[in-house]
Amino acid sequence: MTTSSVSKSGKTTEYRNLKSRDGVRFGRPYTGDTKVGQHADVTPGKSIRLHGLDTNRVKPTPHDITFKVGDRAVYGSYNLVYTGTITSIGAKTVTVTEDNGCKVHRMSVYDFNFRNCHYDGEAIAKRNFDTMMYI
Repeated sequence: MTTSSVSKSGKTTEYRNLKSRDGVRFGRPYTGDTKVGQHADVTPGKSIRLHGLDTNRVKPTPHDITFKVGDRAVYGSYNLVYTGTITSIGAKTVTVTEDNGCKVHRMSVYDFNFRNCHYDGEAIAKRNFDTMMYI
């Protein structure tokens, strides 16, 4: 039984209940994580729309955000949140290039949603500034 469904209407691919990849760890197969209620509409080469309800927080939080090629997006985080420019949107992946252009990060739709469903550029800049002040 799969909870992630894909339907193609024209050129837009709709992903419902985003699911990460299945895999094998220490010789044992495991199923990927499913984000019930989180969806994505992907138009390759143009845009990706993330929408739904994030239930992984204390209070379920709705989100609806659209990214286009050339927009800023998060590709990684640890103490700081690292952002870059979206250079490519495919049917199953989103590519983000670092600001210096040296490294490219290709993420699945699931990973892109995980990092960017609540994207706020001003809040990221403020958080990074505060973190850098105390390092």
